[in-house]
Order: sequence, then structure tokens, then C-alpha cells
Amino acid sequence: MNSAIIYPSYYRIVRCENGRWFIKGAKLCSPNHVPIGIQDAEKYEITSDELLISLFRINGGRAGYYLANLRDRKYYYCGLDLEDVRRQLLSFGIGRDETQ
Repeated sequence: MNSAIIYPSYYRIVRCENGRWFIKGAKLCSPNHVPIGIQDAEKYEITSDELLISLFRINGGRAGYYLANLRDRKYYYCGLDLEDVRRQLLSFGIGRDETQ
């Protein structure tokens, strides 16, 4: 299954690899104060530092994919591949199972 993952705009898919954090479809997010994006900071009033600290607390910065709900400030560790992210979103009622 290699199709696009569609999700609400207030979610961010974040990948941690070798201690570096990447936001899917955005610039590198790192402890060096690289912003999430101007519209995100204004709209959700969260800084990249706050996001990284919250994600790190979930799983100690373990490699893999994380899901950040910026609107509600809820964060989840999903697993090692994007299918794990898709399953997590499905558990929230977001998206649909394409195997039907």
C-alpha cells in the first residue's frame, strides 16, 4: 500500500531519525530553533521547541514516526513506517481502510 495519507491540517506527521526530527512535507525541524512554519505558530500557538519536547517525552526520541495534533496538543508515537501512521489515524476515525 503506497498511497497518500490524507489527514486534517492541524495534524503533523513527524519522523525521528538518528536524533534528527523531520516534519513530513516541511523543512527539517531540529533543536536549532527551526520554525514549524509561520502560519502554524500563529494558528496553533506552538513553537518547534515545544513540539520537539512533547514528542521526545512520548518515547525518548526513539526512531520512527510520530503524530502531532497541534490543535489539541496531543502527541502519539506510531511506529517505524508510514503504515503505522495510517493505522493510528484510522483508530481516530480519520481516513478509510483501502483494503475493502
